[in-house]
Amino acid sequence: MKYVHLKSNLQKIHRLWQAFQAYSLIIVADALLRAGSSVHPYNLVSGNFIIKTYPRGFYSSGRYSFFEITWQNERYSLFSVLNIRQRFGYTFNLDIALVNDEPPARDPYDHTDVLFFGECKRGNGYSELLATYEGLFYFIFGRKSEYLRRRTGRNVYSTLILSGDSFNTLRDAHNYYTRHNLPLSIYDNIRPYTIETNRLMLNLAKEFKRIL
Repeated sequence: MKYVHLKSNLQKIHRLWQAFQAYSLIIVADALLRAGSSVHPYNLVSGNFIIKTYPRGFYSSGRYSFFEITWQNERYSLFSVLNIRQRFGYTFNLDIALVNDEPPARDPYDHTDVLFFGECKRGNGYSELLATYEGLFYFIFGRKSEYLRRRTGRNVYSTLILSGDSFNTLRDAHNYYTRHNLPLSIYDNIRPYTIETNRLMLNLAKEFKRIL
């Protein structure tokens, strides 16, 4: 009986995470619209937008939907849980990724195709999460996150999206990124109708105007 109760709670937690993943994807798509892009669903399945929420599987199989982005006659693709090939050949997943490639999908993509990625975490932030986020940026782009965008010569951006509070450590890190013009950011309390959610969309829209 206890096992059934535990399994039920785990299923609820997983559904909540999936909902936050989908919500974060829509926030990014909305920010692209605010930046002036055209955003269109691609590869609807029986008329439905099927969001990929598991690491397993490929978009190239035709089982999942994503967004086609058009900006000044250039076409890009926005995905949820995308397979990326790292610079040493390892394949891993990004929660949300905007890639410099038009549909149809051909994942896994190379890390050099990534223009933006977002990591979504349902819950509060903590110090180890900060280390993981910065490490992921280094893992993808091969540069320490202390390097400024103007030093890398790469137009890239990333954000850590939290549904809960970031607390002082992560908040201080975000302020540090902003002061030093780093391609990282942290936004907390991302829920419907919060000031923080609107701030995230506005700031992402500004960054998308720069990187596209």
